[in-house]
Amino acid sequence: MNLNLLNKQGFIHMKNTLSINIIAEIYEYLNNINFNYIIYHDKINLIKKRKMNTIPVKMSLQTFLDGHNIHIKQYNRKVYQLWLPQFEKWKIMPIFYFDNDKNIGSLIQDKSMNYVIALCVNNQKVFNKLFTTTNLQNIFKNYNIMGIKYFINEPGCDEQEIHTDDIYGDTIYLTIPLNFHKNFGTTSVYNNQIVNKYKNIYINKKRNLNNIGNLNDFNTEEKNDFLKAEYKESINIGDVLIFKGDTFHKGGKNLSDETRHFIHITLKQKDIT
Repeated sequence: MNLNLLNKQGFIHMKNTLSINIIAEIYEYLNNINFNYIIYHDKINLIKKRKMNTIPVKMSLQTFLDGHNIHIKQYNRKVYQLWLPQFEKWKIMPIFYFDNDKNIGSLIQDKSMNYVIALCVNNQKVFNKLFTTTNLQNIFKNYNIMGIKYFINEPGCDEQEIHTDDIYGDTIYLTIPLNFHKNFGTTSVYNNQIVNKYKNIYINKKRNLNNIGNLNDFNTEEKNDFLKAEYKESINIGDVLIFKGDTFHKGGKNLSDETRHFIHITLKQKDIT
């Protein structure tokens, strides 16, 4: 991979990088996860250190692992956070999930916690194979995995607003499709060489880089620049779309009658001291 090109334009589309077999293995693995599995937890008053419910509260694994980006549209999109470094703490301490009231949390019961820990450990092992048995191992040997998400874009899902995931640009994201249809809608990315100038302008105007809106809402100059910068070639099975955290991008609308499945992996360069 040409890192200079990645740093220059903010993205690289690597074609025919992963084998069909390894993609099929990942797809089958994910299909066998029961996202309807019930997690039992107790509501806790964190001030009084007291349980608030008399019988355990239920939520699905899907809810427990929800990984939506709260800044952008999510209609007909499911996002599961399969792994984060923070998940390692689950092995040694209870987890509290906070509601709107910061004084209220949820304590996951032991049986449910053991199930989730085992699942997340296995998730990490499955996706580590991408960086130990494929062409990605040499490209990203100096990077650590910082997050793994599984996206499910159902037919008719909204086109997202243009946004960045990390305004500081010190992370790299890999989008890896698990299936393909010409009308799925793709992940569009925008060439930094053309639109990077807008970042400071938007910050000074107090526009949130996590959601700068839709192209049709831009002024003429902005719209023309973003259209010129736009790369929206379909990402086929075996391809990997790589982009920096501060690269403007958006997910397209699924215009097919099938569901689009893909993996989104966050990487960060190792601290070499």
